[in-house]
Amino acid sequence: LTEEKKLCLVLDLDHTLLHATDDYRASRFVADEIIVSEADHGGHASSKTDLATPKTMKNDLKRDDVRTILLPMELPLEQQQQYVQQKLQQQEQQEIKLFEMEPLPLQNKNANSVIIMRHYIKLRPYLKEFLTQIQSTYQLSVYTAGTRAYAEQVAIMICRHLVGATLDEEGVNTLRGKLREKDEECRRYEAFVARQKQLELAKGHAVAMDSDKEKSKGGTKVVKFDHSREEDEARKATIDLIVLDDSDDDANGSERISSGKRSADDMNNDIPRKKKKSVNFGSMPPPDQPSTEAGAKVKDGSKKMNDPTEERDRLRVLLDDAEKLEIKAVQLRRKMFGSRIVSRTDVGDLGKDVKSLKRVFPCGGVMAAILDDREDVWANARNNDTGRPGEPPDNLLLVKPYHWKPFQGYADVNNASGQDLSESDDKKQDGNSDGKDEDQMLLWTADILRRLHERYYSTSASVEKSVPDLLRSMRRETLRRHPSVKAVLSGLIPIHKQNRQSQVRPPIVRYAEELGAEVLPDITQGVTHVVAARDGSSKIHRARKEYPGCYIVHAAWLMECYWSITRRDEKMHHMGPFPKHPTQSLLPPSSASGTKKGV
Repeated sequence: LTEEKKLCLVLDLDHTLLHATDDYRASRFVADEIIVSEADHGGHASSKTDLATPKTMKNDLKRDDVRTILLPMELPLEQQQQYVQQKLQQQEQQEIKLFEMEPLPLQNKNANSVIIMRHYIKLRPYLKEFLTQIQSTYQLSVYTAGTRAYAEQVAIMICRHLVGATLDEEGVNTLRGKLREKDEECRRYEAFVARQKQLELAKGHAVAMDSDKEKSKGGTKVVKFDHSREEDEARKATIDLIVLDDSDDDANGSERISSGKRSADDMNNDIPRKKKKSVNFGSMPPPDQPSTEAGAKVKDGSKKMNDPTEERDRLRVLLDDAEKLEIKAVQLRRKMFGSRIVSRTDVGDLGKDVKSLKRVFPCGGVMAAILDDREDVWANARNNDTGRPGEPPDNLLLVKPYHWKPFQGYADVNNASGQDLSESDDKKQDGNSDGKDEDQMLLWTADILRRLHERYYSTSASVEKSVPDLLRSMRRETLRRHPSVKAVLSGLIPIHKQNRQSQVRPPIVRYAEELGAEVLPDITQGVTHVVAARDGSSKIHRARKEYPGCYIVHAAWLMECYWSITRRDEKMHHMGPFPKHPTQSLLPPSSASGTKKGV
């Protein structure tokens, strides 16, 4: 790694890079089409065929950043049956039953085959930009509480997203099925063309026989058919010329004339009667009968069939492109992650909410950073001991837990997410799920990793250095400079923990102190910020009255500073009137020049 000037980065998946669920209601974001209700067509179906094949239309809710993966169900038989019933019941719900998608993917027909589950994955915004920026300077590993199969499928799915593939495994399989159906239609069409050609030949021979009968003037003459090579090729199927009487002419009890070779005189005697000549190609239906096969039409008494070759060729091109992108995705997955994927299938202690860095790096990971939305799983490991009980290692980059609002109320696939202290009570109760996603966490993280890499390799090789030490110093500089922040916390620490002498610092206190801020017990001289859960507390009233230049900010301001390791603008999180003469400028000069949109 040192020769390549790289560092290591351990990535968590759920609520860090994505939000996953197996709830069928999420299918409205991946289904290509929706079923059009009867109300859209005058309130009734036009025929039985319309009932059998309902009308569909394009799904406007489909999103490119919501993907799917297929996994075998790893549950006991009884729980599998319960799972299937749950999915079928979800499909019956009014808001999702109109989506053209099966609640369970196409299952294997074997009696002992496992049930295949579909998971819906919402990728975090800017995931592609994040991975593109860091893959040249970091060796990536995955450490997840999911199963091995889940981790592998998610890794492939992320790489599909990176190479620009719009179809996941199920989409490619569906495309293959459509191409097989179209190949079968082309086979039927070619047989139909051959049948029509043979019919035209038979009609030509009949005209020739009629001409011979007129010349013979009633004499018997054997008609010899001179078959060309092309005609022989068209006669691959057995041909029976069947002369059928019209029902109007059979009123006098005339008998149906059986198929077989007939003389010109016999045919001449039948001229006054109306005849229909039908060509039967074995198992193929006679061309007189209207065909229900794809593309069959009857127009002006002649049979026509649409040529499906063009559509088949189009599907072949789409499938060829999709398979090429699938190969690229597999190659990229090997390049990016290699064998560096650790799951709960591989590590037994993951089931106890424990992640150990030595599972991935036996030497301690002094060149590794960790990206996770939960810090408790790292703090619980004994070999992650930092000397401060209950606290995670310093090389952990904590990220805001990612929850996509349209998935609100859906069951998570794996473990629950970490705690988010930035969410206000109003936001938690907000049911807005319009799908807008303004999360910029991965942009902030990419900037942190860039600065960390620059510091690590710009330092002299003779100086002892490690990623935990560098991240600790980067955090400490955030609120200590220009001048240092002196903050009072309001409504963020439970009362039963405020007066207790404990070795474990409350998380919000630890975040402020690690960023270089001084935490004051009460409003006093020199206070610069009151960080509160909500407006209206006694501390906030005192600060506004006694120190009008003090910032009154929501806890989200402090959390964003911690997540991004930069000083964020107080205006975005200020509660109440903004101070006319703040005690210090909004952004320190050292960070103003490096502040960019979204960073």
